[in-house]
Amino acid sequence: MWFVMNSVGTTPQAEGSPTKFRVVGIGASAGGLESLEQFFANLPPDPGMAFVVVQHLSPDFRSMMDELLSRHSDMPVQLAEHEVEVQANHVYLLPPRKEMIIQNRRLLLNDKERTHGLTLPIDLFFRSLARDLGPDGVAIILSGSGSDGSRGIRDIKRAGGYVFVESPESANFDGMPLSALATGMVDRAAAAKDIPHFLTLDANGQIETEPEPIIDESPMESVLRLLRDQFNLDFSLYKTTTVSRRILRRVELLGSVDLADYVQRLRIDPDELNSLYFDLLIGVTRFFRDPEVFDFLEKNVFPEILERVPERDEIRIWVAGCATGEEPYSLAMILHEQLCAAQRQLNVKILATDVHPASLAHASAGFYGEEQMEHVSEQRRERFFRKKPSGYAISQDLRQLIVFAPHNVTKDAPFTKMHLISCRNMLIYLEPQAQKTVLSLFHFGLATGGYLFLGSSETPGAIAHEFDVIDEHSKIYRKRRDVRLLEPLKMPVARKAAVGGSPSFLGHVRPTTADTQLLSIYDQLLDRHMPPSFLVDEDRQLLDSFGGAERLFHLGKRSPSTNILDLLDGDLRTVVAGAIQRALKKEGPVRYTGVPVSDGEVLRRCVLTAETFSNPRTSATHVLISIENETTGERRESTSAPMGNMSAEQVSLERLDTLEGELSYTRETLQSTIEELQTSNEEMQATNEELVASNEELQSTNEELHSVNEELYTQHFLESTDAGTLFLDRNLCIRKYTPRIASVFHIEPQDVSRSIRHFSNNLKRSTLQQDIERALHDGTVLEDEVKDAEGTTYFLRILPYRTGTSDGGDPMLGTFSVSRIEGVVLSLTDISALDRVRSRVRHLSAIVESSEDAIIGKTLDGIVTTWNRAAERLYGYSPDEVIGRNITMLSPTADPDDIRLRKDGTVLDVSVTISPVCDADGTIVGASAIARDVTQLRIVQRELTEREGRIRLLLDSTAEAIFGLGPDGTCTFVNPACVRMLGYASAEDLIGRHIHPLIHPTHQAEDCPIYSVLYTGKGTHSDEEQVWRANGTNFISEYWSYPIRRGGQIAGVVVTFLDITDRKRAEEEIRTAARRREEFLAMLSHELRNPLAAVVSAIKVMQTNGKPDAVEKARLIVERQSRHMARLLDDLLDVSRITRGGIELRKEDVDLADVIGFAIEAITPVLEDRNARVITDISDEVLSV
Repeated sequence: MWFVMNSVGTTPQAEGSPTKFRVVGIGASAGGLESLEQFFANLPPDPGMAFVVVQHLSPDFRSMMDELLSRHSDMPVQLAEHEVEVQANHVYLLPPRKEMIIQNRRLLLNDKERTHGLTLPIDLFFRSLARDLGPDGVAIILSGSGSDGSRGIRDIKRAGGYVFVESPESANFDGMPLSALATGMVDRAAAAKDIPHFLTLDANGQIETEPEPIIDESPMESVLRLLRDQFNLDFSLYKTTTVSRRILRRVELLGSVDLADYVQRLRIDPDELNSLYFDLLIGVTRFFRDPEVFDFLEKNVFPEILERVPERDEIRIWVAGCATGEEPYSLAMILHEQLCAAQRQLNVKILATDVHPASLAHASAGFYGEEQMEHVSEQRRERFFRKKPSGYAISQDLRQLIVFAPHNVTKDAPFTKMHLISCRNMLIYLEPQAQKTVLSLFHFGLATGGYLFLGSSETPGAIAHEFDVIDEHSKIYRKRRDVRLLEPLKMPVARKAAVGGSPSFLGHVRPTTADTQLLSIYDQLLDRHMPPSFLVDEDRQLLDSFGGAERLFHLGKRSPSTNILDLLDGDLRTVVAGAIQRALKKEGPVRYTGVPVSDGEVLRRCVLTAETFSNPRTSATHVLISIENETTGERRESTSAPMGNMSAEQVSLERLDTLEGELSYTRETLQSTIEELQTSNEEMQATNEELVASNEELQSTNEELHSVNEELYTQHFLESTDAGTLFLDRNLCIRKYTPRIASVFHIEPQDVSRSIRHFSNNLKRSTLQQDIERALHDGTVLEDEVKDAEGTTYFLRILPYRTGTSDGGDPMLGTFSVSRIEGVVLSLTDISALDRVRSRVRHLSAIVESSEDAIIGKTLDGIVTTWNRAAERLYGYSPDEVIGRNITMLSPTADPDDIRLRKDGTVLDVSVTISPVCDADGTIVGASAIARDVTQLRIVQRELTEREGRIRLLLDSTAEAIFGLGPDGTCTFVNPACVRMLGYASAEDLIGRHIHPLIHPTHQAEDCPIYSVLYTGKGTHSDEEQVWRANGTNFISEYWSYPIRRGGQIAGVVVTFLDITDRKRAEEEIRTAARRREEFLAMLSHELRNPLAAVVSAIKVMQTNGKPDAVEKARLIVERQSRHMARLLDDLLDVSRITRGGIELRKEDVDLADVIGFAIEAITPVLEDRNARVITDISDEVLSV
């Protein structure tokens, strides 16, 4: 993050008075350019302030705001730069794609994140301005849609700064001004050209503001105050834009001139005030609204409630905001059906509440029309309704399950131990903090495991973690645990309310420009020197507490209340109740002595005083109750109980007498009311007879009206026309007029026959009277455009009225001679729509001229008709050089969409978008071409194409098989080697298919190491894996699998594999040859050991036996065995030759007798060691084999 906001309220500079020049933050959006031009055009050249303009800008186009504003201001206008220090008499603009704050009088910039979420750059800057400049900060809201800036100005006002807003009447878009005015934080609202007047400084460096009258409230504030006074409902908790929009809709619906005129009507028309109240509550409902949601309740929620709640316990349901009662009745029908099906008694209480008494009365009556019954089945209509001629009435057995009562969810205590709370489509109209409070109250009111039923666009929001989601679509949630979410009641309740301040708007007290430090000192003085006291209103609601009086209050365990009688206990509660009652009866200050007050474990006797105070602005009466320790002298005085002083016992007795007197008075009043009702009934019967007589008189009067109607036909025709026309005679006296022109000249019906010279008008044309005189005397016809005082544009025509005769003419030919002028006809035609169209054309023309793209208009023949500045920069031709010539002059080749030729001969690659231009009948009369220089883009594209070609050539020529997988496991590309190894005809047989079942049909994809790369991001390798071909055969492969990453995310997998079948076969042959060689060597070793043993034995004989025969025999044995070993060694060499392919065979005769003898000689040592003897029987003849 590029900056750190201070967590405290203001910087040290903000705490004191201004020490440097002020910094003015200006927020604007749609339509703001015109307002900014008017504002800076009326500023002096050196106002001694710095101006920072924050406007909603498109990130895709270069802003020309600095150039446009420079034409209307003598101050330097520049785009803000990072860490630039603001200077007086300079204008700084927010650059596109940036966010900006101010810190230490330096502008800090940050790149705006390219998200689709809501961004509020004006609020962001205003908040930083309040923190950094404090009272030196000034905020101005100009034309714009939305509500950006309305939050930041609250911080500006809290820091002691000033807030000015362009009046909604003068703004092109009034969304931002209205949202700002709705906060009640605005010092002044005026046209943009008039706001500079309010920025002038007086001698003390303060901005001049006119003193506020005793009651300084805007018309919107007046509307809400009337609603609050009449219905005791504060709309501050409702969303500002919703409230403002619905009030203005009523203004337009009734045709009021403006909001101030509508306020006057509300003051004298209670019915309209009630209609507005009902409209603001938005009571749209019907039976089983959203049937699929109620089906879910019937099948899943209510069965669980019936299963969980024992039959002896009461099932409790609360429908908050029930409107006219359709929803509670719908729930009652479902519950009634299920209880009867389970054969359970109807032990049910459904509490249905709302703040609108008329809606509750309608719901309690239980009568509905056919429209509300749309989703009620025929079976339920027969069971729960009684058909009437004009609708349906709820049956009594269903009505007795529901209690309708007034209740405000934002201020009244919630109902508790509820198994289901339904509040649908009400929370969306509340401010976020109010939503959180109401949801916390619902959580408090639900039993553990209870259900919360919300509207389709609502969620539990910040406390969602305390609910389990039962069905997200139906918006049904279940309470997880019983935990306290509400914040404890804070006292003092209204310590910071500005006494005598201006009225509140939407429930927020408007802060004054008083020094906040001084108010803090007042609070400290009250806490130090004020005895324990508390201030209450006429309804006994606690407003403030002083001197530690909050120690006497005791909050209940449930439903915390601000009623002072609920916060006090014991005798003190009785005494306070009596003191308030006596004080409100205007008996003067009330003083009680000997009042016992418990302070911890100590019981003190105190003196209690109650005194009333009236607010001169609102006529509200407040009561201040003070409690002081009783002195010894006062204790002695209390025994005599002088007038004005009373003991606690006397207070209790007086309170009891008062209650008994009030009860007796109530009984007498009730009896008197009954008698008055009887009298009123008799009077109504007499009135009915009078009405019958009056009806007869009206019938006769109706006959007279029929005759008058014919006379008024002509007058009605004039009144019904929308054109403003005024008929004057020769003396310029009014003969007839249409209502449209009456408001311009302030004409009343009784003004007919009066001279037009006696009337003023709203037209901005000082020569109007002379123009009328010239038309009368000279027959001059005048046609011109004119504006009235409100800025409405009219087409003015002043014509002489002539009478024609047949003298000097031929009637058959239609020619008449012109006689004298008999009068003047003046007509006014409202051409505001045409003026707006012309303004729009100028605006669109400015857009075209300021565009960075070349925009060219041409006819169907290719003749250039329009040429903007960007086209001049792109091609080098001025408009005079191109307009009227054919567009082909820019195309050096036959392909007009490929390249373009500049004036200097250089060639451009351009991207051209051509759109048809149609006339009013939809006929194509030309075309518009938008061109952009894409030379560099085409160079990059060609480089990318060449690079892709080299990569494709590499993939196509490699021997390894390569294929790619997307994130979903489908094949994205294959090279020819892969297609060939897998036995497919072409790459199209594989691309777009899940490749795993094609190459590994024997196991699932989740078990395949190739696909595991998508989840783990780690490469895998296998040196022996079976892969199946298209024909069902398989082969042994070795593969490598690696992830493809884009921006830190796994975008796919690339797999490389080889067919290693031949390699595996060669490896097996090598292993077989090695095994056979080992076997041969083992056998050869054994064969060498036998003759060697015979040699060793013969040598021993020769050493131990000296007989010549024995020695000779031994020598022969050694010789034969030596030759045998030589042959074995030759065999070993033969094996080596066989391996090398160099074997040579020699044939010779072998005598088997010699072979047998050699064998016996070889094993003789072994036989001797084992005392064995070999007997041979060999023929002397040569054995044949």
